[in-house]
Amino acid sequence: MNTNPAKHKGAQGQNIPAAVRLIVIRHGETDHNKQGRYMGRTDIPLNAKGKEQALLTAQKMKEMPVHAVITSPLARARETADIIGKECSLPVSSDAAFIERNLGIFEELTKKEVQTRYPELYSRTITRIFDEAPPGGETINEVIKRVSAGLNQIRKEHSGKTIILVTHAFTAKAINRFFHPGISDSEFFAFSLPLGGTATYAFGELETPRTQGT
Repeated sequence: MNTNPAKHKGAQGQNIPAAVRLIVIRHGETDHNKQGRYMGRTDIPLNAKGKEQALLTAQKMKEMPVHAVITSPLARARETADIIGKECSLPVSSDAAFIERNLGIFEELTKKEVQTRYPELYSRTITRIFDEAPPGGETINEVIKRVSAGLNQIRKEHSGKTIILVTHAFTAKAINRFFHPGISDSEFFAFSLPLGGTATYAFGELETPRTQGT
């Protein structure tokens, strides 16, 4: 495989990175998913069904011209990525830019438990306010900012290649917004990548690095 980034000459003769294709995959199921618990940064492994989902997704990737797998460092994503890497004979590396959103005091609780313990926060739907978060957690704008930086880095380092990115539900929303910056807030929240699901994006050849969030 050619390890030199593919480039072409722009109108002024400058080197411009060729397009990068990105296949975003959500990790397989965990027991917390099954129980309807907020996970965030809580490090939960895949359950048996989650491993089956990861293997099924990996088998779908086998015939695709993919060059590498990048994953969130959390166990549920890393296990999914390792299964894909093994099935497809691809190198796997981790990048904390694509870790799940930190949900602070909400982590490991169900929505019902949050409503009972923190009724004021729950009534405000604080997880959907872009510049606020549950105590100890990460705002949506902070997630968008770090994810955007990570995506710009992928574009820079993997010119002309197809990359699999294994990540999480909320991080996938931020990725989708990066590639569709004109979507409304309701469309941002409505986007939902299922467990083991995939979404494909492409960086335009002439696209400049994009910054989102504050």
